[in-house]
Formats: sequence, structure tokens, C-alpha cells
Amino acid sequence: MAKGRATGFVLDGDRLEWAALVHAGDRLRRVDQGMEVLASAEEGTDAGAALEAQAEQVRKACASVKGDTVLGLPSTEVLLRVVDLPAVGDDELSEMVELQADKFSPFPIETMAVSHEVLERGDAQCRVLVAAARDEAIGAHAQLLVEAGLRPAGIDSCALGWWRLLQDAGGVPGEGRALLVIVAGPVVDLVAVQDGLPLLFRSLDLGVDLPTADVAAEIGQELNHTLISLELEQGSQPCSVALWAYEDQLAALGSALQAQDVDQLTTHALDGLPTVCEGIARRMISGGGIDLTPRAWLDADEAARHRRQVLGGLAGVLGVWLLCVVVLVSLLGWRKGAVKRLQARRQTWEQPAMDVRELRSRVLMIDRYTDMSRSALECLLEISGIQPKGVDLVSYTYTKGDTIRIKGQASARSMIYGFKEALDTSGFFPSVELGTQIQDPRRRHWNFDMVLNLPGGEETL
Repeated sequence: MAKGRATGFVLDGDRLEWAALVHAGDRLRRVDQGMEVLASAEEGTDAGAALEAQAEQVRKACASVKGDTVLGLPSTEVLLRVVDLPAVGDDELSEMVELQADKFSPFPIETMAVSHEVLERGDAQCRVLVAAARDEAIGAHAQLLVEAGLRPAGIDSCALGWWRLLQDAGGVPGEGRALLVIVAGPVVDLVAVQDGLPLLFRSLDLGVDLPTADVAAEIGQELNHTLISLELEQGSQPCSVALWAYEDQLAALGSALQAQDVDQLTTHALDGLPTVCEGIARRMISGGGIDLTPRAWLDADEAARHRRQVLGGLAGVLGVWLLCVVVLVSLLGWRKGAVKRLQARRQTWEQPAMDVRELRSRVLMIDRYTDMSRSALECLLEISGIQPKGVDLVSYTYTKGDTIRIKGQASARSMIYGFKEALDTSGFFPSVELGTQIQDPRRRHWNFDMVLNLPGGEETL
């Protein structure tokens, strides 16, 4: 996947180089570039302390590095093979790549990081570049960047960085077969190309301070072996040779190779090209397919991502809980304030309300005592008019505006019920309550009592 900003790193012995690129419209723009010579560890210095000192040196030198970083491994540490595989889905293709890497790798596949890049895809098959590197070698080269807090987001090959630079510079023939020889230091990269696509990658570690004649002899011998392999595997075809080297050794190497009868040799200066770390950054920022990040790193990243998700979920739940607590406390505070405000308003109403109740009570009392329609005599007159024969009143108790209690005697119990019914139907008394009814065995009559409620007797103030 393409990146917005990427920085390529290459560690060559005690020299660390880097280049940072960003997208600028449809082109890439270099925004940072540097080189730092790492301080050598003094004799007797602990390896951990020496690494920390170098890491601190890198931290200071690369303080401006931002975005994703990619580390280019030396070509001698990466196995590169171009294979033709059936055109299948990405998951199945990854499994087939693992099997191919297991075939050509001299090391157990469990100890290797494997990646691939589709060079060309057809209807029936696709051409795939398979890359493999030992986890131990990756860790050794990336350890310094990891300690400096610049852990690479991707691991690539320097050979592929040079391949990208030559592509962008137009140094890869679009037709025919060619051998590209890149001499950029002790490691020599050789790329066989057919119609603009790579057929194979090889590398030679010639060491330092090797005479030019010996370098040319080693390159010439490797060229012969490569040409023979291509003829056996791809068929015989004219093949040109393009030598890319820095100007201080380009002429001498070219002459030495021509002396070895290398046909169709052309020479090109590397001085006009950017550094290899920029080629690696170009591959990452434009979505290069090779990433040799060890599985242990990816698993650790996944575990860290899972922990962040869990912690983020817990933080979210805690945040919601705290929000609910804050809302609840706010509601309780608002309710308390509302109650206090209502109590304050009640205090302002209470005394006027008591005064109104007192005044109303007095008015009702005056009305009761001045209303003669329900006086004791009027009520007695009403009761006497309704009282049937055979019923005698024994006592009459009148309470103004409240009730009348009467006691009497009747010769038969049915006469008591008839008397009550008559009082109920008269409408003069709101309600009549019949009390006890007891028969006197000696005189053979019934004693009873009643409560007659007067209008206003049940009103509450």
C-alpha cells in the first residue's frame, strides 16, 4: 500500500545512510537525506553500552525523521528468485511462495522471513519475485534502528532499491535480454532482464581493497555462469551487458571486462543516480510488494494492537461510567437545588396560607352560628315531624354545625328502621347513622341511638 511519507535506511558497516521522500502531486520529492558514521566501540566496552551509545547518536542525527521507515538489507543477506506460478488468489499464492522459498532456501523455513512481489500477471500464470531472509540477519541489521526508536515498518533488499533507481532512470531495456551489473561497493549486484522484467538476481561479496583486475575477473566469471544458466533455462538469445559503477572505477572496470571479451558492454555512471536508500524509500512509498518483517515482529505488533483495543474499550466503558456518574451527581444536585427552591417558596407561602385558613375558619364559624335553618329547634321540629307513633325520644344532643345525637325507644325493631329510612328520605340531614339497638327484656321495648350529620359537619379546613 502506498505511503504518504517514507524514509529508507541502509546500514553499511559503520555508516548509516537515509533518505526521506514525500508525495508531491504525481511525483516524489526528497525532503531529507543524511549519512552518519557511527562511533566505534572502545576496547573493553560492554556490547550493550556500545549499542546504546550508537543508538543515541542515531537518535540525535535522525531527530527529524517522520512517517514510516524501511530498512534495506545487503543483497548477500537476501535470497531472491523469480518464479512462474499459476494465477491464483492472494492467500493461495502466499502459500505457494512459502513452498518455493522452502525449496531454494538452505536454512529452515521456520527461521526465515518470506515475502513476494507479483511482477507480471496473466490469465493462466503470473511471474513472481520471491524474497527470503533469515530472522537472525534481519535482527542484527535492524537492532540499531530499533534501539534508536526507529523500528522499520518494512524490510527490503538493497538489490531491489538499485533495481527501482535504474527503472526510474531508464536504465532497464524494455526489449531483449540484458545483464545489469551494479558495482556500488564491496557487494556487486547482477540482474538479468528479459523485455523489461527481471529474470534473476545474484550478488557477489568481493570484500574491500580488492584490485580492479581481480574485481573484473570475479564479475566476468559470474557473467559467464549467468549467461550459461540463462541459455539453459530461457533459451539462447543475444544478451547485452550494462556496467553501472562510480566514475572513479568505471573506466578501469570497463576496460578490464572488455579485455575478458565481454560482448555488447556499455558503461554507466552511478554518480548521477540517487543513493540506494532513496530507491528503497521509493519502493515503500509507491507500494513495493516485498516486506521481510519477521513474523515475531508482526505477532508482537498484533498483540500490542489488541492490547490497545482492549485498553481503548476499557477506557471507553470507564468514560461512559464516569459520564453516567457525573450526570447522576448533577441530577441529584439539581434536584436538591430544586427542593431547596421549593422549600424557600413554601416558606414565603406558608404564613399567608395560614392566615387565609384562619380567616376562612372564622368565616365558616360565623356562618354556622348565624345560620338558623339548622338550629336546634328547627332540627328537633324536623325530627318530631318524621317521628312515627310507637317511637319515643329519650335524649337529644345538638352540636352546632356538626351532629345531632338522639336516643329513643321503640315498641318494635322494624319501627327503628322505618324511622331511619324516613330521616334519610327527608333530605334535611346529609346522612343518618344508626347505632346500637338493644332490647329491654323487662319492658319488652327496643333502645336505640342515631347520629344525624348536619351540613358542613364533615368539611375540612
